[in-house]
Amino acid sequence: MDQKQQLLLEQFYKEFTTWCPEHVGYHYAGIFMLGLAMIMYCMPAQLLEGDYSILLHFLGMELLGMGIYLQKYTVYMEKGKTRSLDEVLRYLPVSRRQRLFFRFKKLFRICAWMTGIALFCQITFSVSFLHGLIWQNIAVPLVCNFVIPMSLNGLSFLCALEGIIKG
Repeated sequence: MDQKQQLLLEQFYKEFTTWCPEHVGYHYAGIFMLGLAMIMYCMPAQLLEGDYSILLHFLGMELLGMGIYLQKYTVYMEKGKTRSLDEVLRYLPVSRRQRLFFRFKKLFRICAWMTGIALFCQITFSVSFLHGLIWQNIAVPLVCNFVIPMSLNGLSFLCALEGIIKG
C-alpha cells in the first residue's frame, strides 16, 4: 500500500466530498440502516432462544447499510449527473488499486467498530442482566458484524483487484 496515494485520497474525500448533499445523504442513510441492525446485535443471544433466523433479516439490513454508506466512496454527483469516482479521480496521481485499498480500509473500519460495540454490549448485557455468558454472545457479533460483511465485500474487492492485475 502506497501511503502517499492513500494520503492524497484522504485529502480528496475530506476536501471535495464532505459537503456534497449526496455524500451526506449516503452517510446518514447508511448509518441509519447500520444503527437499526445494531439494535438487534446488541441484544444478548440468549433472548433469541436458539432461533437465529431473525439474524438473517438484520444481516441483510446491515449489508444494505454498508452498501449505502460506501456509495460515498464510489459515486460522485456533478451538474445533476451521477459519475463514478474512478472516472473523476483518473486525473489524480492515484492508482485504481490504491482506490480499492482505500475503500476496503473504510469497510474494515466500519466492521471493526460494529463488532467491538456488539461484543461489548452482548457481554455486558449478558453478564449484567442474564447472569451468564454463552459462546453465541461472542460468535454472533463476530460472524454477523465482521466475518460475513468482510468476506462478501472482500470477495468483490479481490475480483476487482484481479481485473486490474490482468487488465
